[in-house]
Amino acid sequence: MANEIEKVNTIAIADIEKFNGKTDDNIEKLNAFEFAGLASTFYGSRAVFHVPTGGADANILSYKTVGSSSDSLDFGDLQTSRTKGASAGSNITRGIFSGGNKGSSWGTDDTDYITVGTLGNGTNFGDLDTICGLGTQGGCSNGTLLFTVGGFAVIDSANVYLDRMEYFTIASTGDGTDAGNLVDGRSNIGIGSDGLSRYIVAGGKNSSWASTDVIQYNDFSTSANTSDFGDLSDVAYAGSGAVESLTRVVMGLGRRTASETYVNTLEYITVASTGNSQDFGDLSLARSEAGGVSDGTNGDFIGGNVSGSVGASSNIIDTMTIASTGNATDVADLLEGSSDGRASTVSPLSGT
Repeated sequence: MANEIEKVNTIAIADIEKFNGKTDDNIEKLNAFEFAGLASTFYGSRAVFHVPTGGADANILSYKTVGSSSDSLDFGDLQTSRTKGASAGSNITRGIFSGGNKGSSWGTDDTDYITVGTLGNGTNFGDLDTICGLGTQGGCSNGTLLFTVGGFAVIDSANVYLDRMEYFTIASTGDGTDAGNLVDGRSNIGIGSDGLSRYIVAGGKNSSWASTDVIQYNDFSTSANTSDFGDLSDVAYAGSGAVESLTRVVMGLGRRTASETYVNTLEYITVASTGNSQDFGDLSLARSEAGGVSDGTNGDFIGGNVSGSVGASSNIIDTMTIASTGNATDVADLLEGSSDGRASTVSPLSGT
């Protein structure tokens, strides 16, 4: 079966559903042409990440092959330095890093893009609609859109936990566009997707400085609010990254508020079916705010904060197989030596 509909309409398949307001199942009937449907695929295994170190702003980008035992290597620099927490996502060729905490200014709306396959510095993409700082937002992409959600901001001298969501169209430079809302304002969230239709937002801190176990989801709509999905096994914030396949998200719980306990717990979520998370295994080291990258088969957890003095951090890169429950294995180290704050990461992913 050929995708004749794309040739006739001269519109990319990924956009046809948006224009017609129909699901994949109805597109062929509506247009009277053959339509093979959409399938998400991970392309390549190079991951690029921004990893701040020692509590200081940094613009360093590093890269490695997901699942390999090789240490990270220098990729280039972002336009501006930041301490942590940019939202990040990609399509087949382009990666985006948006926002993040930025020293005494609390946050930045700077948004950069890179070509994942070519070493070099970030280039201006546009700006966030809302500046997020300490606590940071989460980012997730499906190969067409990058959604950046939640976060913490200082607005009119007040500390505000944000329920905002906005999105970027990865292929086209420009500013973020306001979307729907989370169920409540929160920062320090965990976020992952199935790479095509649905993303998961889990845990985080709310305006009462309390952690939550709530999991919510959205279907990469540019306007809808999130809906309840289920619960984590425990309240958690400052999640330790997330890695994903076409069916499963594996997420580190990071830290628990009541005792400020750092944990090595990994849990998984079957994205297509609402419900609670399930035990997956453990990281090699208890930590929070690690980055997560994946190639659809393997997942790496990069750096993170560890228990101890402010700024205590880890240079560990753990890897695991997403389809098989079990513990992650320490296989490599960061180029920078340590990570203080969440690593923002992109790896080639397409929804077509």
